[in-house]
Amino acid sequence: MLTYFLILLIRHLFYDKGWKKSVPVEVPSVCIGNVAAGGTGKTPVTELVIRTLQDNDVPSADAELYGFDPGSLFCSRRMNIAVLSRGYKRKTKGFQQVTAHGTAGQYGDEPLQIKRKFPDVTVAVDADRVEGCALLARPDRIKQLPKNKQERIMDPDMEPADYIVLDDAYQHRKIKAARNIVLTTYGRPYFRDFLLPLGRLRDLRCRVHAADMIIVTKCPTYISDEEKAEWAGRMKIGNFDPVTCEGVNRKGKKQILLFSTVAYEPLKPVFSDGDPRYVHSKSAVLFTGISNDRPLATHLSEKYKLVCHKQFPDHHYFTVADIENIQSIAKQHATSILITTEKDAQRLNDGSLYVPEELHHRLFYAPIHVQMLTAAEQNSLKKFLI
Repeated sequence: MLTYFLILLIRHLFYDKGWKKSVPVEVPSVCIGNVAAGGTGKTPVTELVIRTLQDNDVPSADAELYGFDPGSLFCSRRMNIAVLSRGYKRKTKGFQQVTAHGTAGQYGDEPLQIKRKFPDVTVAVDADRVEGCALLARPDRIKQLPKNKQERIMDPDMEPADYIVLDDAYQHRKIKAARNIVLTTYGRPYFRDFLLPLGRLRDLRCRVHAADMIIVTKCPTYISDEEKAEWAGRMKIGNFDPVTCEGVNRKGKKQILLFSTVAYEPLKPVFSDGDPRYVHSKSAVLFTGISNDRPLATHLSEKYKLVCHKQFPDHHYFTVADIENIQSIAKQHATSILITTEKDAQRLNDGSLYVPEELHHRLFYAPIHVQMLTAAEQNSLKKFLI
């Protein structure tokens, strides 16, 4: 662990001192990341950011920044929002523009999920965040790429991005977003965790102080102002005001601290021929491939008796043997509904895996969305983004 700590320390020192350069994103941007190894809820928060951006026109003060008439009260069109992700565990390389009819193998399950939920948003994957942002900001640069790379671009007429949301890029110091959001969970905050392999932190705790905003995810539905102030104290944020959600950290930087919770939506069929009558079953079989499914299991147990709970590794690609195993469990519990997560549903229903028709009728997923605990916190997020 000491070696890992020193490597991280030296790496960040080089960027902080300017000995290694960070490339600014050419258009307004926000980076959503964490210092832990997954499980903080980046994808639902990314979706919240997209919804917040889509629900608001660009103020006239920023119109010129986006190329619109600064004399208008509001912009005549909405921003062209783009999301850039690494595309974890995808089987392709380089820059790829995500299409809703693609597969998790092409793009990764999370970018595919975002594209299917927000079809008007440009979603792309690229491990090289500098290249990805450059192509989203100026798609004409695609013509400068080698021919084999140009063929990866699905839409040659891709519109330039007005605003780029960087999903899970906080640790990528080569790229510099205009705004940075770091996530940490209510159940396992970064200040109670340790670096890998003793804990789940993949980056230094002090990196949190460089962010403009911290969002505590997976909170209970109510937290008192006193408890929020206590959290701010643990994060070394002084003079924290629960009304404005702002304080000053130990580096003298203004920092916004928000608290969010997960809201569950009604179950939806994984396949178009899902039988809605199974939603009214008394029992359920739950299988997941995410880092922490305990909250989901707790939520489902309020309505169903969980007769089987099967857990796979995070981002697990289901195999034929896995499906046969699930099919066998389903036969043992013939009247039970089969439930999985929204992320897992992308890998089950992407055309690359055969799922027997008898499972189609019974397979459902639990959609979720993130919401701030108070209207003041949602307004603070809106003001921060726009």
